Amino acid sequence: MPACFNSRYNPRRALVTLAGASVLALAAATADAVTFKVGTTPGATDSDCQFRTPQEAIDALPPGGDVHVIELESGPYSDADATIEADGVAVDILTRYERNSGCRAPATIQAQLVANATALEAGRTVVVRNGASLTLDSVAVRGNRSGGVLVRDAHLTLVDSRIEANSTPEGASGAGVVLEGGSLVLHDSRIAGNAAGANGGAVFCSFGTALSGIVIVGGQSRLDDNRASHGGAAYLFHGCTLLVADEAAFVGNAAGLDGGAIGTEPAADTPASRNLVVLGDAARFSGNHAGRDGGAIEIDVHNDLEGRPGSLPRLENNEALRAGGGLHVRDGALATLGAARFTGNRAGERGGAIAVDGGLARLEADCAREDTVAEAYCALFERNEVASSPLATRAGGSLYVGGGELHVDAFAFRDSRGPATLDGASGGIVGAVDAGLLRIANSLVFDTRIGLADDTQLFQVNGGTAQFLFDTIVDTPHGSVLLVQPQGRAELVGNIIAGNHAGVFGDGAIVGTCNNAQLGTQPAPRDPGFVTTPAGRYRLGPDSLMIDRALTCDPADLPAGFVAPVRDLEGRVRVQPGEPAMALDLGAFEFRPVAPDQLFGDGFDPAARK
Repeated sequence: MPACFNSRYNPRRALVTLAGASVLALAAATADAVTFKVGTTPGATDSDCQFRTPQEAIDALPPGGDVHVIELESGPYSDADATIEADGVAVDILTRYERNSGCRAPATIQAQLVANATALEAGRTVVVRNGASLTLDSVAVRGNRSGGVLVRDAHLTLVDSRIEANSTPEGASGAGVVLEGGSLVLHDSRIAGNAAGANGGAVFCSFGTALSGIVIVGGQSRLDDNRASHGGAAYLFHGCTLLVADEAAFVGNAAGLDGGAIGTEPAADTPASRNLVVLGDAARFSGNHAGRDGGAIEIDVHNDLEGRPGSLPRLENNEALRAGGGLHVRDGALATLGAARFTGNRAGERGGAIAVDGGLARLEADCAREDTVAEAYCALFERNEVASSPLATRAGGSLYVGGGELHVDAFAFRDSRGPATLDGASGGIVGAVDAGLLRIANSLVFDTRIGLADDTQLFQVNGGTAQFLFDTIVDTPHGSVLLVQPQGRAELVGNIIAGNHAGVFGDGAIVGTCNNAQLGTQPAPRDPGFVTTPAGRYRLGPDSLMIDRALTCDPADLPAGFVAPVRDLEGRVRVQPGEPAMALDLGAFEFRPVAPDQLFGDGFDPAARK
């Protein structure tokens, strides 16, 4: 096998190599390979079937490294007849014929391997080990109370196949698949309805004796309705990489504790033990649930999450009863995403969409589309919320930082919903900071209507630091934009905070430069000069006093390490060649000339006021 399977130091190369190897495994076998037919009538007159069970056919394969093919009749293979043990061989097993056809008629349903428990290792239905390469094509593995599949230092590919309704007893992980080194590749396949007595309802992945572990979920594959203590669908132990690619979806999975869809084992601070989750293309996480943290994804100590460039993962309607309805990031973990959509996620206590309790999370939208129409923003937080309770602390309807850092760049926040409680430490319809750093840049906060009273805030800083850099925060009808408590600090540069019921206030440190921001209940110092265009509201009109206003920034008041943003919310370059380095417009949008017949007055345009 390729040498890259022995190391996690270059996971991207490993993913590409493995994907190529999987395609080759599905291609035509070499001239020395054999094809066997398995059905219920071997040896009968006019029957082409050669063997009665898949294992009989495997045991008859000739030695060598060729990829052999075993064609199955459809229908159920039960108990001992259902078992497959692939030890050091390369074989494709696929449904090809109708049940009781004598291996002649084309199949319309899958073959099903159905066993309550077996004599194979760990009682599994399918065991793949010692460098074997097994492909299941249009085959189902169902109903095993000792778990469906075990892969050890070997490779399993699922094509249009199902692993479903398997379970493991208390303390045993991986009800669908246990991968101990090697690879698991899913293409247009489903792992569903499995329940683990420990971790990883659908998949439990770890390193093996010879190989690290890698799981690729691609095509239109689904992991849904699986259950476990940690990692309702997938749990990454040590030295495992999970790539969620194409239109793959994790739907309706549940963890009793952390990681409704994906959970990760705390890792030692060494590269070989870290787990990596990669989100690519249009991966989707919907309706997953965690009894504690990370409704969709939990990135635990010293593990990594990253998004492929240009991908747009969606996390929607996930729930955590404690922290991070969509995503939870712990100490020493690193989460790096480009564009993403967090919609309708919910947490019981902290961070309806994202909670960071240590570690570093960066969301830096890489849309660069420059073609927004009717406020269809590429990167978005919408309708995320934290439950309200008069008896307990609740914080951060979308974002929460309790330590570490969370950076959000070029996202829109729409219709955020947050906590209303009697506890002074509670608050933050959009975001809250208790410790660490929350940095929001090039972002738009608007259309916040639900759950607001006059004593609530969009952002609340109880401790730590919140930075707002070139944001537009507008049209909040009740409450205020930002409350900074005595132990907190807010740093504001280049923002437009206008048209809200109230703006920025508090007894903590509030510093900054070149803002057009409301202080307390006062209006913003200057009319922002907004107009509405086909792209949406809150763009700058040609006469706006916000244009190039960052040239007035006082360098002495810029935050430590300040770097001027390169692009705005729509991906437009902020400073053109030949302009001064700080020739930026205030707010989330740089001025862009628009034809006069495409300009419309809005509530900030004096001509539109009545």
